[in-house]
Parts: sequence; C-alpha cells; structure tokens
Amino acid sequence: MRAKPLTIILILAILSLIYSSGCNKDQSVLTDQNKQEYVSGQLVVQTTADITVEKFEILIDSLGLEILQRNHDGVYFWIEIEADSVTKYIVELSKHYPLFTSVSEMDYPFSDIDSTKKYLFMGYKTGEDGSDTTQGGSLIRELGLHLKRVVVIATEPEIMALLKVPVGKEIFWIDQLKKYSFIKFAELNYIGHADKNAV
Repeated sequence: MRAKPLTIILILAILSLIYSSGCNKDQSVLTDQNKQEYVSGQLVVQTTADITVEKFEILIDSLGLEILQRNHDGVYFWIEIEADSVTKYIVELSKHYPLFTSVSEMDYPFSDIDSTKKYLFMGYKTGEDGSDTTQGGSLIRELGLHLKRVVVIATEPEIMALLKVPVGKEIFWIDQLKKYSFIKFAELNYIGHADKNAV
C-alpha cells in the first residue's frame, strides 16, 4: 500500500524536527563544555615594538585602565666560588628566595674565567625592583662571596601586560584596544586548569 504524499511530508517534517532539535542540543552541550573561564575585570595585551613602555603606560592611564603586571628585564648574577663549596652555597643562597629566584652551578661563558674556580648562576628578583641590585650585592658580600658579573637580559621590545578593566566591559575594551595599530593582541585572561591525569 502506497503512502499518501501528505503522510510522507508529515513524516519527513517530524523526522527533520527531531533531528534538528537533537543537533541543537548536542551543539549547546559542546559549547558549554568548551567555554573557557576567565578572570573578570582583566585583559592580557601584547604590543608591537612600535611603542615605548613610557608611552604605553601613558596611554593605558589616559583610558582610565590600570596595569596590574608588566614584563621587565631579567637580571642575573654570576658568583665565583671555591670548587669545594658549590653545594654549600647553592643551599645557602636558595634560602633567600625571592631575592634570588634560582641558583645553579653553570659553566661560566665569559673570557675572564678562572679555571680553578666554580661559578653559580643566579636569577635576581623579578619585576621593576630587579634593576636595583644593591640588596643582592650586599648579601653576597656579607657571605664573603665574589660577585663576578651582573647580566641584564632585556625583554623583547614588545610589551606584555595584564590590565585591569571594569567588570563586564572586557569585550568592549578588547575591541577598543585592537583599534591601535601597535596592539598585537588583546584578550581575556583565561584560566587554565591542570589536567588531573597528567603525569
């Protein structure tokens, strides 16, 4: 017995409705699962090399926003010590975190090396205070050690910064900042979660 055209159209319409509602449900689930969390009221921005730190800070201030964090030059110390005291001073200097952010024995790469000595390479405190090496130098002298060299590794000419913006206006400020040719990117400060199954 042949089905009437109206019955076929009705069956197809019902199947289409069921299929489309099922797809929409699946898509909404996927959207919810893949939606990334972010810190409200914060943006991460990076500039090109076409703007100085000073001009960038003036711009952000003029927009009524606030720089919460910004990249700074890295400051490192090379310490010259006796060969038999490496472990002793790695332990001692490591106690002074965050003044020294890392301490390790390394091969000294400069021409004023003394082959009878060993050398410790130390990361100095981070941020804008890192440019003032007075505190670190004083501690090294107090310990009777020889500060062989201070190395400053400049950040890339690009500026990375974490900005404070009004809560709920994050997307607005992303759009506003992207209008400047020297803004390489502006995005939400996404929250990353450690994988429990990661080794």
